[in-house]
Amino acid sequence: MDNKINPSDIDIHTLLPQQEPFVMIGKLTACSEEGVTTETVIKPSNIFAADGRFHTAGMVENIAQSCAARMGYVSKYIKHDDIKIGVIGSVRKLKILGHPKAGDTITTKTDIIDEVMGVTLAVATISVGDELMAKGQIKLAESGAAPDMSKAVKPSEAGADVVAHKSIYKFLSSENTDDGYLETLELDPECFIYKAHFPENPVTPGVVILQTACDALSRQQGSDLEIAAIKDARFLNILSPKDTKTVEVSLSGIATDDDGNVTAQVSVSHGDTVFANIKFTCTEKEKEK
Repeated sequence: MDNKINPSDIDIHTLLPQQEPFVMIGKLTACSEEGVTTETVIKPSNIFAADGRFHTAGMVENIAQSCAARMGYVSKYIKHDDIKIGVIGSVRKLKILGHPKAGDTITTKTDIIDEVMGVTLAVATISVGDELMAKGQIKLAESGAAPDMSKAVKPSEAGADVVAHKSIYKFLSSENTDDGYLETLELDPECFIYKAHFPENPVTPGVVILQTACDALSRQQGSDLEIAAIKDARFLNILSPKDTKTVEVSLSGIATDDDGNVTAQVSVSHGDTVFANIKFTCTEKEKEK
């Protein structure tokens, strides 16, 4: 390891396979084999802050990319190896306590619990100043070498007003089922997100799958919902628009408590292939004051 390297001096884009406009972290402030701390200014142009609030999907991606940047740092500066793609394997025990606003600087701290055979398990927090915004557990898995970054989409080509999860699919149909609700969606392989995640090897981001599940529950409930907590979300297979054109989003176990919080179990699949199983709680989206 080169002890002269200051993590905050490193261009974050050199550590991540994700490229703009899907980069959700600003800079490293501390990084080691034991954990990582990042700082990020939430810009109004952030694709997960279209209404001035940093949404849960963006917060989860911020945690995931903080872990991925640490993986890149360890590979490049400690092990002197090639940077690998890291994909979300699971998110558990995540609780959203607040949503940062555009212009806020968030601090994300992750501590490594375990790391074996390319799988990293970590606990993470997001704060704005002294205010805790989120806490939870995440698992990342290495999935091949990072792509050629020179072919990544430029921020100017993406359009700051495009919301990621709204443009990555087209709604086709819905129906009520014996135990819930079923939607069929068509993926858009030309969506700019796939050019940034990842160049030459497009993969549907796990956080977009999470938000897609929330979108489906919103339509079923007739309300504008956002994710408030994730009990357990497991991403079981890579969802690529090259291989899969349509997906089914199945909701079951839907229940609403006295405070209006809606819990549900969601499965995202195509045929016999299950891409994700999610247990989460959503709540009415806070209106901008």
